[in-house]
Amino acid sequence: MGFTIADLLNQYKKNNTNLLLNEKNLSITHLELEQYSNQFARVLMKIGVNKGDRIMISLSNKIFSVCVIFGILKVGAIFIPISEKKTKLQVTKIVEDIEPKVIIHEKKDSILQSTSENKTLINISSNADFFKLIEHISDNPLESKVISRDIAYIIYTSGTTGDPKGIMMSHGAILSYVYDVVDRFNHNSSDKTICRTPPSFDPYLTEILPSIVSGGEIYLQENNVSLNTLLSLISEKKITNFGCGPALLSLFIQAKDTLHKYKLNSLSEIYFGYEKMGKGLLSSMQSLLPNVTFINGYGTSESFAATTYHVCKKNEDITPIGTANNSSEVFLWNEEEKRVCKNNEFGEIIIRSSTLMNGYWKNSTATRKVLRRNPCFPESDELVYFTNDVGKYLNQQIVFIGRKDNEIKLNGIRINLDEIAELIYQLEDIKEAIVIKKDEELVCLYSTFSKEEKYVEIRNYLKKCLEPFKVPTKFLFQENFCRNENSKLIKSISQTDKI
Repeated sequence: MGFTIADLLNQYKKNNTNLLLNEKNLSITHLELEQYSNQFARVLMKIGVNKGDRIMISLSNKIFSVCVIFGILKVGAIFIPISEKKTKLQVTKIVEDIEPKVIIHEKKDSILQSTSENKTLINISSNADFFKLIEHISDNPLESKVISRDIAYIIYTSGTTGDPKGIMMSHGAILSYVYDVVDRFNHNSSDKTICRTPPSFDPYLTEILPSIVSGGEIYLQENNVSLNTLLSLISEKKITNFGCGPALLSLFIQAKDTLHKYKLNSLSEIYFGYEKMGKGLLSSMQSLLPNVTFINGYGTSESFAATTYHVCKKNEDITPIGTANNSSEVFLWNEEEKRVCKNNEFGEIIIRSSTLMNGYWKNSTATRKVLRRNPCFPESDELVYFTNDVGKYLNQQIVFIGRKDNEIKLNGIRINLDEIAELIYQLEDIKEAIVIKKDEELVCLYSTFSKEEKYVEIRNYLKKCLEPFKVPTKFLFQENFCRNENSKLIKSISQTDKI
């Protein structure tokens, strides 16, 4: 097994002639990705890029983007992906923090241009631009001086709970995940997956790297295309698996009357995560696509994507986070009593794993808060990740409840708002739901698949399940919810003035 991402293509030369990346009318093999990335690595070396240098990129889901990333890693440099949805102030802060040697951008009016004074800029607007840039440059292998503990990328958090933090992820941590997931789900050269995630979002590499190991194919597609375009791709290219959030699966339900136009019988697995999946949505998808296995993943950016997976059964009342990958262990910790939680007890989710981050860039204080000694073995120097997520043991399975940040005090009583939302998601018609505190009251905002208000049903159900002080006093139906740059629900009352 290779120990760095840069070595991965050489480690699996048996896949050299297999098609790897497909984008509209362009396809390249495993060997061609190796050659093109070698050429781009030499472009970087000619302008003085060395091991450990930081390179910021703002690129979309294109073949040349993968070549650029592999070229950066072959030099031993670190890539920092940035979303064009970030504000100029956010990008300016990140540029000042990261001090990049080079900035690579796709859009000619990229937000990075206005924040890149005295930086080397490379503009690559298309695959054609990229091939012109590397023309006549040697594609011979480079001597690698990268080791598994070296940093591959730094990805910045969205900053919804404070200033964005740069998560440093090593080659070895990423590859631990890749080998685990290929082995766990028996991926092979017959698999065809879709990569819809932009490079600025951490699941991107989880949709690219496993196919290099398995020998399968990847179809690149922008995540803002129509549902019909996505369904056409699945049908025409005989896609076998892809990953997404519940928001996309909701569109499948809305378009269920038109799905018969597409041949989706090749589809065998759909991986979901990122945010809460309601019971009604999952059961509807299982009925709509009865031959597809739905797999729930739980993880964090700090532990590189999904640490656990659960293969969903039909008619499950709750969806646990599942069992950990081979290189990981997950448990719930009772901080007050300094012990592992018991059944039906809430606690913080702790992750032991070889996929953990090296820390937060230039932020040792924040790093020490979350990477701490294993509380089960305090004599050891092993560091584990305190996720700030709350879970609950139910019949030896961990159920994700929400964030510790969403614990509030109401009339002196501590309440976890996500615990209430978790119950609301058990109702069949609930599409999305959040609970917030407003002026010493609990307020529930929700949407439904039927587009009908269901506040009486929600209130009555919560009264059966919860203590009276945990039942919201107000219920507000929403047509749509606001989302952040990573498409996650924004838990804020600013999206409505009806309260």
